[in-house]
Amino acid sequence: MIKNKIAIGVAFLLAGTFSAQQSAQLLQKTRYKLELADNLYETKIHSPSKYIYDNQYFYNDYLTALDKEAAQFFGNLIGVLLQKQNAEVGLDAIIAQNPQSAFFGKANLPLADYYLVKKDFVKALEVLKKVNQAQLSDSENAEYVLKYGYTKFMLGDTKSAKRALKEAYESNHSSQKDNIAYMLGHLHYSEEEYDKAFEYFDPLKENPQYAQTVQPYYVQMYYNEGDYDKAITEGMALIHSESAQSFVNEAKKIVGESYFRQQKYTEAYPYLKAYIENTSSPSDADLYEMGFVAAQMEQYSEAVSYYNQLINSKSPLAQNAFYQLGNAYLQNGQKAEALAAFRSASQMDYDKEAKQLAAQQYAKLSYEIGNPFESSSKALQDYLDQYGGKDGGAEIKQLLVKSYIYSGDFKATLDAIDRMQSTTPEVDKIDQEVAYLLGTEEYNNSQYEQAEKYYLRSLKKPINKSLMDNALYGLGQTYYSQERYEEALEQFKKIEKSQNFEKKDQLQYDLGYTYLKLNKFAEARKAFEKYVASGDKVHREDALARIANTHYAENNAGEAIKTIDTIANQDANTMFQKAVALGDLEKHNEK
Repeated sequence: MIKNKIAIGVAFLLAGTFSAQQSAQLLQKTRYKLELADNLYETKIHSPSKYIYDNQYFYNDYLTALDKEAAQFFGNLIGVLLQKQNAEVGLDAIIAQNPQSAFFGKANLPLADYYLVKKDFVKALEVLKKVNQAQLSDSENAEYVLKYGYTKFMLGDTKSAKRALKEAYESNHSSQKDNIAYMLGHLHYSEEEYDKAFEYFDPLKENPQYAQTVQPYYVQMYYNEGDYDKAITEGMALIHSESAQSFVNEAKKIVGESYFRQQKYTEAYPYLKAYIENTSSPSDADLYEMGFVAAQMEQYSEAVSYYNQLINSKSPLAQNAFYQLGNAYLQNGQKAEALAAFRSASQMDYDKEAKQLAAQQYAKLSYEIGNPFESSSKALQDYLDQYGGKDGGAEIKQLLVKSYIYSGDFKATLDAIDRMQSTTPEVDKIDQEVAYLLGTEEYNNSQYEQAEKYYLRSLKKPINKSLMDNALYGLGQTYYSQERYEEALEQFKKIEKSQNFEKKDQLQYDLGYTYLKLNKFAEARKAFEKYVASGDKVHREDALARIANTHYAENNAGEAIKTIDTIANQDANTMFQKAVALGDLEKHNEK
């Protein structure tokens, strides 16, 4: 029995020894596999690394708690990096279960890479912010700063991106330096800091890898700085470059606009036209510019076609397009269309200068061709009410006055003149004429006070001598009709001195009557005799009768009878006058 017990004890001892040896071997094998997985992970050989981590986590019962945590964490982390389905969910769950895990710090940079590849820059930034830079080596820190700057760059945080990338640029001596320079150049370009942008782009311009990438920046920056010659030179080089075809159309636009800014419209035309034709949706500014250039080249129909594409919107550009469209129509002889275009531009309030210029053209065309929207006079008056003192106001004033004349509204014509702060010789001439016409109209309607007012107004503008004589004559007739004979005589005598008064003979007849009313018989007789001597037969017999009256009034009945006898057609009045004269001579039978 003792032997057996000894045998059994030895067996147990051997078994225990064997078991301990086996456990040590398993632990050694486990450590080897985990270290292999770690090495594969560090060298970014992810698939085999994940396989080992997963295998150890799920099938190795000898893992310590820490190793099991590591295998689970890195297996899920690599799953995320390999974009395995639901890997992110699994990793988030692990992090939630073990928020204090020491392994999380090792995940941040790889996860940042993962999110950067996916272009999920928000998540990449979240992960990068968790990195403890103090625990990074110099090379790791340089890589971190670059990733951080790039992420900020892509998120549009220019200030932070420039700060991080500048740090990375100054500490980096690898091939990444050119890439960083490009990003810094772009950031300064986007901030319109062109001197700084040139500083970073210039070293890249001779680098075949970046030359075609940075060249479009040069074209745009020179244009933005107003250095149009350089913009044209760089743009032409880009247009003829075989390796930058994606930028060719944009380069044509900038070359065309550079010529446009230099007012070289002939040179600008082909480049702008090529850009428009190769752009599916040109901007309103592009269409406006093209229309303007076409108009400058006197291709007005083409200009109209471009401007017409802009007029359905409400914007400063649309207002200017309406104005330029009006000009193009005008040059094309389409005045009705021009009128409508100028009207539309004048009704918009975005650009005050365009509004005023359009209103001026609208008013002028209204006078020239008529206006289907409102009366020409109203269009002209509206312009003067709003812009009376601006350029072109004097011309509009004259047109307004003329418009009233042609419409026959003489009173409105004078009202328009009265509203003018200043007049011109032409307006004064119209004032004289219209006032005379109104005076004559009121005289014919027996409105003598109004007639006097207008005749006097006409006489205040002594421009047309003939019209002045007529106004004096009309004023004299008006005074005569009001029985203001002395004043009438004064006006008639003023005209009598005129050599070119067209009613000179009639004037003598009127003078004769005026003298009669004043009982100045000798003067009256002299005036009537001049009238008879003129040969005018309209009032000849009446003038002879009045001469007879003057003789009779001076008790010269014989002369009165002689004069009456020269009257061919004696009416009852004349015969009665002769009878009275015969009675005075006691020739009763003849009486």
